[in-house]
Parts: sequence; structure tokens; C-alpha cells
Amino acid sequence: MKTVTETITPDMASAWLAKNTNNRNISINLLQKYVRTIEAGEWTLTHQGIAFYDDGTLADGQHRLTAIVKSGISVLMQVSYGVARNAGADIDVHRARDASDCVKIGQLSDWVNKDAIAITRIVSVNGDKLTTREIVRICEKHREDYQFVMRLFTARKRFITASPIMGAVVLARIAGVAHHNLARFVSCLVSGMIDGKHESAAIRLREYCRTCSGSAHAGRTGRQEMCLRAQRAIKAFADGQSISKLILPSAPIYPLLEKD
Repeated sequence: MKTVTETITPDMASAWLAKNTNNRNISINLLQKYVRTIEAGEWTLTHQGIAFYDDGTLADGQHRLTAIVKSGISVLMQVSYGVARNAGADIDVHRARDASDCVKIGQLSDWVNKDAIAITRIVSVNGDKLTTREIVRICEKHREDYQFVMRLFTARKRFITASPIMGAVVLARIAGVAHHNLARFVSCLVSGMIDGKHESAAIRLREYCRTCSGSAHAGRTGRQEMCLRAQRAIKAFADGQSISKLILPSAPIYPLLEKD
């Protein structure tokens, strides 16, 4: 087996994809991330790239090659030739790095952690499709608001201080809800103590979180719905509105975040 560094043009990538005769189905989400990364000029040369089996068929790299074709941009990559056919059972079977690993190892930020990443995936348009760099850019753009909110949640309560709730507070802060209102809301939510009916919205959210427990946070749809309910509670709390039931809004009360 030999490995060389090559500039792969869209025409080369298209020709190589013709040799892709036995591979996984294309993941549209992953492909779109690769295309955006290439178009942003953020694709970096690493030891990982394209590989061909010893019979000439494509072993690894169909998403990278398809992204080059779709972007129309040439990319510098490592290309390995002569991979043993039985080695196909060992390609891409190891633990993948999650976004927080990539941020830390790639030194993309000194503060963006698992909480900030989870929040961003909840509060952003197409958050589950964002690349790691796109997540970091969103966090950095709203750094003061993120850090303010994360400081409010230093005390943790299972199901109550989860990322959908934190995300709702982030959206409210970015939309202009006052610091003191949000600080008081989180305090009431975590402690379960209020000063009157005008703060009842925090208790309604707390009760909902405790009643639904983990089921309300299951899957992206569950997390999004929890974030919507939290936004409803925040809006009522900030307006001093007493509510007896926490109704699910049909749309976000506070605007979702867009990637740059």
C-alpha cells in the first residue's frame, strides 16, 4: 500500500466515484457539511482522505469525493492505493470524535464546551446539520449571552437544567429579555421557590420537566418541544403573567439563530 498527497479536482472525483461499487449509502447531512466546509475554504489536509482497494475499487472517501463534485472546488488530500480488500471490515469502525473533542483538539475555542455545543444544536436553524466550525462561530458571535446563561446554570437539577431549557434562556437573552428577569427565572426554576403568582410560569415549567422526566428530552423533536415550552414559560415570567398550564407554542417565541 502507498499513500500520496494529491490535488483532487471535481473531474477526478467524478471519475473515482465511478469505482465506488460497494459502499454505504450517502448521508445527506454529512455530505452537506463537507460541501459547506469546502466552499468556506476550511477543509484541511490530514492523514485521512481517499483509499482504493488493491483491485482498484473505492474503499473510502465517497462523501469527500461527492462533496468535491458538488462544490466544484479542488481539494488537497491524502490518497492511499492498494488497500487489502479484507481491510474494508476495519475502516471507519473506531470511535468518532464528537464536536467537543474537535473544538478542544483543534484549538478552535477556549470556552466552547459540551453545554455550548448542545445549546447551539437546539437553538439554531438546522442545528443538527452544523459543522463544528459553524457551531463555534455561532457561539463566538453570541459569546457574552452564552456565558451569562451558562453561569446561571452552575447548580444542576436533572431534567430541569438540560440543554433545551438553557437554549431557551439563550434565545430569550439574545432577543433582549433583561438579565435580571432571566436570572430570577432560572433561580425560581431550579429552587422551586417563587414570590407570587406572577412568577408561576417558572413552576409550571419545573413541574412539566419533573413529570415528563427523560421522555421529553428524547430525540431532536422532544428537545425542540421542550425548548418551545421553556420559551413560553420565560415569556410569561418576563411579562409577569400567571399561567396554570404550560401550552406548547406552535412556533418559536424567540428567533432561532442562523449560521453566518
